[in-house]
Formats: sequence, C-alpha cells, structure tokens
Amino acid sequence: MLRITRPVTVLFDDYLDRRNYHKVERLIEPVETIGRMARFELTPSLDMSKHWGWAIGSFSDIAFARRKT
Repeated sequence: MLRITRPVTVLFDDYLDRRNYHKVERLIEPVETIGRMARFELTPSLDMSKHWGWAIGSFSDIAFARRKT
C-alpha cells in the first residue's frame, strides 16, 4: 500500500467482525463487502506521506488483532 506501482486489490477477511481493521478507512474506504470480507481497490496515486506516522503506529493494533474475550 505504501509503495505500490500499479492498481492492487486488497481483501480483508473477517473485516466486518473486527473493529480494529476499520482503522484502515482513515486512508481508503472498502468498495464492496462480501459476507464478512471487504474488498479495497488501491491505486499508486494514494498519497501516504501525511499518514506515515499513523500507519506505523497502528500496524500492531491491526496486524495482531485479539479475539474477543
């Protein structure tokens, strides 16, 4: 997402059930949801320069989502 050179499709499984995943909507909105999965279409024109700090700081929250207890 940070250094793509052509359009990319990204799929998030269990997207609807995991609120932490929704943080990505600060950068891009899903174009479609299928069941619990969300589809995002990324383009190289996405300007990440003003979001680097946020993206790096949020990585562990999103990547290591915990199960509900």
